[in-house]
Amino acid sequence: STPSAIAFSAWRAEQGLRLCDHCGTPIAIEIALVKSNAATATASEIEVLLLRPQLAMPPRVLRLSREWRTGGKLLCLETIIVDETRFPNLLEAVRPAADTLHEVYAEQYRATVERTLWTIQPSAPADPALDTLEAMHGASMLRCRRIAFDSKNSPIELCEQTHFCVGQVFQLSA
Repeated sequence: STPSAIAFSAWRAEQGLRLCDHCGTPIAIEIALVKSNAATATASEIEVLLLRPQLAMPPRVLRLSREWRTGGKLLCLETIIVDETRFPNLLEAVRPAADTLHEVYAEQYRATVERTLWTIQPSAPADPALDTLEAMHGASMLRCRRIAFDSKNSPIELCEQTHFCVGQVFQLSA
């Protein structure tokens, strides 16, 4: 069976998880946007982001898929999901190499992240493609889910990450 999940909240946008080596030194990471698409929100996305239909149309989301690498080696697959109507033209403002999009939300849309809720769970791959990646890296997998909230406690984004852990640790910054 899969170990249970760990959940915690971090207050303020500057706090969060950082990838570090076994000595606690932050790892230099290259982040690349590899795909983006706008689509009808899934039932789970509607629930998490508290989306409401607009003019009898189903809610739509923007999904940004990113890869985190160090020295060319894949460390993380990430999908950031936001309400398409709340963040129009987000792709034009995205800084692909930024750890999060929180600064863009604040600067371009006046949506400041006040709190994040993390759920972290060790995982066995269910997807054969991920199983191949895990075997290639000799890595264990860690699934992270982050929900970012604004000052009114409304969800801003849903971020889902799959980390391939080989010789790195997570550090919570204060």
